[in-house]
Amino acid sequence: MSFAEALTQIVATKRRESEGHEKLAERWRAKEDQLLEQLVVAYKNRCLREAEQLRHSASISFTTLCRDVDDVPRHVITDGTYMVKDWGDCSAECWFYARHGASANWVAGSPVLYAELLESMMPKFLERLKILGFDTLTRESGTWKVTATWRLPGDAAPQNSSANGAKPANGAANGGSAHGQAAHGSKPPNGAAAQAPAANNMASAPARHADVAPAHAQQPGKRQRSPTPTPTEGAPTEEGAPTEAGGPSEPTELAGEGASDGGAA
Repeated sequence: MSFAEALTQIVATKRRESEGHEKLAERWRAKEDQLLEQLVVAYKNRCLREAEQLRHSASISFTTLCRDVDDVPRHVITDGTYMVKDWGDCSAECWFYARHGASANWVAGSPVLYAELLESMMPKFLERLKILGFDTLTRESGTWKVTATWRLPGDAAPQNSSANGAKPANGAANGGSAHGQAAHGSKPPNGAAAQAPAANNMASAPARHADVAPAHAQQPGKRQRSPTPTPTEGAPTEEGAPTEAGGPSEPTELAGEGASDGGAA
């Protein structure tokens, strides 16, 4: 066999191995999808029970959920270390290739840390929880706990009436309407029309008399002002428009959490 033929054979063998590894990885991915779906349902049910007690949040350990779901691989404590014991209808080899890629080298019989298994599933678990619509969803740093918060019916703050475009009070509405009529030259009501001339005469009379000082009050050398007012003299002060009030305006060490579980789960 020539060198080229040997090289071709090696490449073909590696390709077949890689394809076989990929099939094993697909077995674990399919199982993992089923596990994640069950874990999300378990988490949702626990949150519903908390909401029934009128609570607004829940902190649930991922390890607790894994114990509730029967198909999740079980673990055993070996020399104080949590190791995966039972893979069910899958295998450690399937998980290994799904985790590390089809080109990685698996050593038969190699143990798998339970924490590593959970950590490989945790990000996907959190992504699936987001579609449930919690107000906040966080993993507590250094733990397996996932905390969710929500609002109960009727918890929403009331909307600001001014923000909703509510109509102003009658007084404000009438004041604004009268000011608008004056600005646009609209005809005032009959009563106001009858009183307007008298009011204007009363306002202008003091102004005209105020412009002409009495003869005995004039000082020597002072020039007498013209009896005819300038455009700004004697003009009635314009009242400002009413102002509108503003509107109100884990992973913790697994041994720590599992100590209460009493060994294998």
